[in-house]
Amino acid sequence: MDKGVPRAGARESIDSSKIGEIFAVGGENVIRWYDGKNLLLKTPIGIRIRLGKQNFVREAQNDFPILKNYLGKYLPREVSIVVSKDKKKFSIVQTFVDGSVLKKSDLKIRTIKKQFIDVVNQNKLMEKEKNISWDFFGAWSLFLGNKNRIGNLLVTPDRKVKIIDIGTVRIGRKGQPFIIWLIIKWAIGRQRRYIASLCDF
Repeated sequence: MDKGVPRAGARESIDSSKIGEIFAVGGENVIRWYDGKNLLLKTPIGIRIRLGKQNFVREAQNDFPILKNYLGKYLPREVSIVVSKDKKKFSIVQTFVDGSVLKKSDLKIRTIKKQFIDVVNQNKLMEKEKNISWDFFGAWSLFLGNKNRIGNLLVTPDRKVKIIDIGTVRIGRKGQPFIIWLIIKWAIGRQRRYIASLCDF
């Protein structure tokens, strides 16, 4: 189980000999075990890395410290962004978190609802102050319209809410490929509607 204070930037390279079997394939990442069963290695494969490349890599590096500042207490103990030598791709090494995906029904539990509302409020503040939003639902839940499953939040056995994906989006148009900006604009609108309905639950 994940314990301790989040830390970042602890790794500068990926040891290929430590890459294990595939753990999962998400909408934007291939996820493998790394160095045993306590860490996960995420390799971005989504449309943003394919169209944005160096911009996306730079944004991931610059935006993660901001995310950590607002939502750090909900992050896994270790999160390291490891950039390739050519600066065109990156991987993420993070502590495996034992838990289940946060569902609407979990919000009936007061302690879980309180943590969820705090994540929502901190994200609203980050949007207002930094023009950056965290991805609550993940590609599958958001695009398939599953608003009752908050794909990037887990509930641990001791009822702690944990972020399992550090994906963020920049709300403004500046520097974004047009098609990416359109997708982001649509996604943020849908995310805000879904979150509003969950907060009222």
